[in-house]
Amino acid sequence: MEPAEPPPSAQDLALENLLKLPFIQDVSQKPARTRPEDGNVISIRADGELFKFRAMHFSSFLGAEILAQIRVWGEEVRVAKLDPPLVLARYISPPAAQQLFDGQISFVDSVGNYHLKLGDKYNWMRLGIRDRPVERPKLGRDRVEVQLLLQFVTNPAALAWTVRRLADGAGVSKSAAALILRRLDPKRRAKEDETLGGEILDAERFRTAVSGYGRVVRPKILIGTFRPPKKSTMKDVLTALLLVPEVEIGRYSVTGRLAAHILGHPEPVNQFPIFVEDWHSVVSRLQLEPDPKGPIVLLRFFGSVVYGRIREGFVIAPIPLIIGELLASKDSKDRALADTMQRNFLSDRA
Repeated sequence: MEPAEPPPSAQDLALENLLKLPFIQDVSQKPARTRPEDGNVISIRADGELFKFRAMHFSSFLGAEILAQIRVWGEEVRVAKLDPPLVLARYISPPAAQQLFDGQISFVDSVGNYHLKLGDKYNWMRLGIRDRPVERPKLGRDRVEVQLLLQFVTNPAALAWTVRRLADGAGVSKSAAALILRRLDPKRRAKEDETLGGEILDAERFRTAVSGYGRVVRPKILIGTFRPPKKSTMKDVLTALLLVPEVEIGRYSVTGRLAAHILGHPEPVNQFPIFVEDWHSVVSRLQLEPDPKGPIVLLRFFGSVVYGRIREGFVIAPIPLIIGELLASKDSKDRALADTMQRNFLSDRA
């Protein structure tokens, strides 16, 4: 199955709208040779004549500050006797269109609004087409989104956190944290009423987070599998892990079936997945040996969200991350355990 083609950009749609005008035969663009900071050169062929514009593209909303900058740029282009200015935008509202018209700046947007002056031959305008909402894919399709969802379902109060704190928790950039936060809670209602967290982070988003962990997060953080040193058992390794000071090996938290066992689920443990901050020190200090079929699975921590409560001396990962690790397993017992823990978790949250 071939991957779906990416949707056209706002700039591509704006150029396509130019081509829809009955008198235009061709539109092309190329970077400006002189003063490239002033935009690309757009060439428009109409009725056999060639008209050139110095164009700038804007994918964001044209607010007052950006419009003022555009008008200054348009005046500079005219003073420098360059090709006349043209703005390509995602959407140009009627008030913005009026300002561009007053500034003698041609424009076209992705929804079909335009004002185009081609010398003394054509002067066309079409306004009033409303902005179409951008089709957004469902959350949970990439690693950054899943990491943020894991933070939110682990602690719904994170919806009210600062962007910086949220980014540190999920291990993502501040811009990504701000973007997803706006999509989940555009009016920041959870900041005023923390009880709304459960409403925003419903069961569907919980399932998206825990299933997305194994699909897009775990492959990126998997360090490898290891076995205990010779003449040692897993019990010896776990005892050593409890005794080694954190300053020597960094922070860690256990997850998967090991964490579930510590929480009281009776399934015997045959795999030991552990989030680690400094895997080199862990391997060296515990004398672990690489083994493709080894029971010890080291995972690189990606944010403070992986650190949960302390039980029986071990730091264990939060339950959504434990469930995610179990779902990533090929063992049917792990997946059955994940289903049980998921039902219990959602029931407790209801």
